[in-house]
Amino acid sequence: MISGLLNLTQSIKQTMPYSNQDFVKDLDKAPQARKGLANLLTKMQNKLNEAESIGENASGKLGLETDIEALSIEIDKLNKGIFRLLVLGEMKRGKSTFLNALLGEKDLLPTAVNPCTAILTFLRYGREKKVTVYFNDGKKPAILDFNTFKERYTIKPDEATRLEEKNKKAFPDVDYAVVEYPLEILSKGVEIVDSPGLNDTKERDAITLDYIAKCHAILYVLSATQQFNQNEREYLRTRIQGRGLAVFFLINGWDEIEGRMLDPEDPKEVATAKKDIRNRFAPIVSDYLQSENKTDYEKWVFEISSLNALRCKIKNKPLEGTGFPELTKTLVNFLNSDRLKSELYPAVIISKMTQEKVQKAIQRRIPLLGEAVEKLEQKIKSVQPLFDNLTKIRNDFQGEIKQSQTNSAERISESFKDYVNNLTKTFDSDFIEYQPELKDNTETERKIFLEAIEKAFGNYLQNKVSDWYKQEGDPILKDAFLRLANSANMYLPSYVQITDKITQILLKDYQTDVNLAATPNFPNVSGNINVSGIRPGSISDVQGIGGGVSGGLLGAVGGSYLGGAIGLGLSTLLPSISSALLLTGILAPVGILAILGTIWGAKEARKDHYISEAKRNLKEQIPTIASTKASSIYDTVSKSFSNSLKVVKQMDDDIKSQKDQLNNLLDQKQKNQVNIESEKKRLTDLEKTVTNLVQEIIRYFAQF
Repeated sequence: MISGLLNLTQSIKQTMPYSNQDFVKDLDKAPQARKGLANLLTKMQNKLNEAESIGENASGKLGLETDIEALSIEIDKLNKGIFRLLVLGEMKRGKSTFLNALLGEKDLLPTAVNPCTAILTFLRYGREKKVTVYFNDGKKPAILDFNTFKERYTIKPDEATRLEEKNKKAFPDVDYAVVEYPLEILSKGVEIVDSPGLNDTKERDAITLDYIAKCHAILYVLSATQQFNQNEREYLRTRIQGRGLAVFFLINGWDEIEGRMLDPEDPKEVATAKKDIRNRFAPIVSDYLQSENKTDYEKWVFEISSLNALRCKIKNKPLEGTGFPELTKTLVNFLNSDRLKSELYPAVIISKMTQEKVQKAIQRRIPLLGEAVEKLEQKIKSVQPLFDNLTKIRNDFQGEIKQSQTNSAERISESFKDYVNNLTKTFDSDFIEYQPELKDNTETERKIFLEAIEKAFGNYLQNKVSDWYKQEGDPILKDAFLRLANSANMYLPSYVQITDKITQILLKDYQTDVNLAATPNFPNVSGNINVSGIRPGSISDVQGIGGGVSGGLLGAVGGSYLGGAIGLGLSTLLPSISSALLLTGILAPVGILAILGTIWGAKEARKDHYISEAKRNLKEQIPTIASTKASSIYDTVSKSFSNSLKVVKQMDDDIKSQKDQLNNLLDQKQKNQVNIESEKKRLTDLEKTVTNLVQEIIRYFAQF
């Protein structure tokens, strides 16, 4: 299978050359799409605001406050929408050169071997070139020029090591830096996040891990002239795999292969060398892609020459032969298709749910316009027990969610603690494959050894606990959410039936066109997006789609649409969690290097005894890690239930909205004489206008 994948990689697509101008032009599609949809939502929001303002002095408001707020949130998201690209890679992989080439700027980022900074650097569009450093201690942000920023926040390797030995942060008062630059690429709603290297300090590694979930795509920079090392493999397996992320693998320095050959002009020798390098990377990358259910190898792996691409861009020459045309075309197609659809889809869902709510509210309001005040009061009083039943359903469902939340957090954190404590039984044999070599018993070599064994211990823990989550933690969480989904299948239909019963009692004296039991015809606007099929661990998808769905799940007054939305809404009950997210920031043992330092001064110790003492110190830390980190596991699992609790919040909003509709009408009838015919026309026109807007939104979405 790998040979077939390699053939695909080696074949060059027969297309017209894809230029940098094409890349920039295509990037503009997403901002325009967001703007167009935001404008349509704004029209709907303005219409509802106008209707509620007029209705306040007519027959009363329709209780659309939460729907107007939901539209406002989506409009704001669309207007501020950006694509975040995270660039990962070890040192000496050409990461900064790649970024400079992608952006077409020679000196935007430093290209030295050292990491630029111990803080994340965000590259954003700005009319003027500047760097803003944000602090976490209350100080005002500092605006710097580029040279000052590079000088102030670049640290040398020996300085980084010294700080880490003392367990100190390089820049403890700094949160992050924003580099603003007037580049056309950045003006198209693209934000690039420049991260520290993979084999860097714990501090910088933790910052990178924390931001991985917030990005839409990862550009993983490898080197054609260096091995796919163990650290890169483990980072891929334990930190990225299983999170549903889009990862593009960039094998950089492809042009350097020939320069390292004895006879670079021999085409057969060149072809053999390149084939050997592909064979080196293909098994590892293929295994990762298959684990993520991605079979199109050539879509995710690119052979690039960043330095040549940068030279071409500076001299305004074509980029053919650098790998950049293929990479940029694939990247922009990804951003403008699947990623863009998932970003726009929540707005479409919310607009449709708002339309359903307006429709149900108007269908309930119009027949009651001519109701006598006394009779309307009696009807409202008669349905109060049913509203109490809705509140009980809400409370019962919330109780189950919270109970499941507590039980799952306790079970998983206790499972973690037991598993890690038991690692002490097999540590001596299990750690052999991770243990670094102590070359001799000098102070310098001991220092190198201690640094290496600390990293090895972190990798050992990462792998072990990742295995634990797959075997024990993940099954517990999946079982909990499956049970919640079954509970939702019980509670939500009951909620629908009671809501329909309320409408039936209110309108029993009238012949109406309200279809109480039927699920409305919800048009297929999702294209290839299967919202209900979002899998746990797909962080970007769950946050990008599931959050929007949960925001409007119970928005429809009358309840009938709620019945149609149950299958959709259950996707919000899925946990937005994976082993990598669960373990982020909890596996790096704090202060291990300082603890190992207790054996530093034992200069008279034999080499084998020194190694044994170092391992013993590490082993003794395992119970402490188990107990202290279990609380982090508990908190992370608890937070994964947030989407489920949003459903309960929507029940609250829906119950309040239904009550407000009735009380607002009664209040107006008690104060003023309602112009029935005028109100019928106004409400009918409102329903038609909102319906037409939703149809326009659906047609607009279908273009992408």
